[in-house]
Formats: sequence, structure tokens, C-alpha cells
Amino acid sequence: MALPAAQLRRDARVERRRRRIVEAALALFAGQGYTVTSVDDIVTRARVSKSAFYEFFESKEDCFRDLLEQEGGALIHDVLTDAATGHDHHERLRLGITRFVLSCFERSDVARLLIVESVGLGRRGGGERRRRVFPDPPGRRRGLAGGEPVPDLCPLVRPARARRPLNRPGLQLERSFGTM
Repeated sequence: MALPAAQLRRDARVERRRRRIVEAALALFAGQGYTVTSVDDIVTRARVSKSAFYEFFESKEDCFRDLLEQEGGALIHDVLTDAATGHDHHERLRLGITRFVLSCFERSDVARLLIVESVGLGRRGGGERRRRVFPDPPGRRRGLAGGEPVPDLCPLVRPARARRPLNRPGLQLERSFGTM
């Protein structure tokens, strides 16, 4: 059943309002940081009322989590899509890393949000978001292409107990890159 034209226009207006809020939040979170940004800052930049903000989000943290899930999910999809075109695990790894780095350069605001600002959220319960974005635990993920298992994407990082630490307790960078 087709929706009336008036309903379609209303839905489009609501979606534009939500997009303005999300874009304002992304710019502010990336520009001045999550902790410094207030809901007042977001609604002022988006040119909407506070009630419009709370129509979509329960809190600033809810908005931040939604933004992380949306942008992080899109980045993961792009990385895995590019990686899946590789012929072997070395090429898939190279293609995936290349897509990630290029995406970070193309959208530095998203990179800052995902890499810098989301770190503090982990201490406030970011584990739930991580489980929604990365539902399969490592080692049980499906292959990138053709049903092959996913290779260890970071063979350079090893627990400190496995080797003498170079400079930080807990992590050890291997000296040889030949193990990839």
C-alpha cells in the first residue's frame, strides 16, 4: 500500500532533521571531543530544538553510540568488501588495510571519532556497542571470501609474556615482519 504524499514529505523532513543532528554531532565530537560537547552545542549547530534531539536520542551518549555504530559499521563494510576482492590472505590484508587508511584520510572526522573519541566510551560501557558492531568473537569469524578462515589480521602484536617487551608492558611488537 502506497503512503500518501503528505506522509512521505513528513518522513523526508524528519530524516533530514535527524541527519542534521548526526552531522552536527560528528563535527563537534571530532572537533572538540565527546566530553566537551554538550547537547546544547549539538542542537545549536544542527539548528534544531532540544526536543527534536530527544525525539531521536535518549542522551548525548546514545547519540554518540549511534554515530559510532553507523560510521564504524560503514567503515567495516568498506574494508571487508575491498579485502574480499583479494586472491590470497596477503592481498586481502593489504587491500583491507589500504581501504582503512584511505578512509581515514578521506574522512578524518570519522577516523578521530572511531580511533580517539571512542576510547573513553569503552570505560563507560562501550563493550555493548562493540558486541553489536563486531558480533563474532575472533577466531570464529567467517572467511572474507570463498569460506576460507580469516587470517590473523595483526600478527605483529603478541602478549608480553610470549616475548620480552620492547617498550610497553602487555604488548610486544615483533622485530621481523616476515611472519605475515
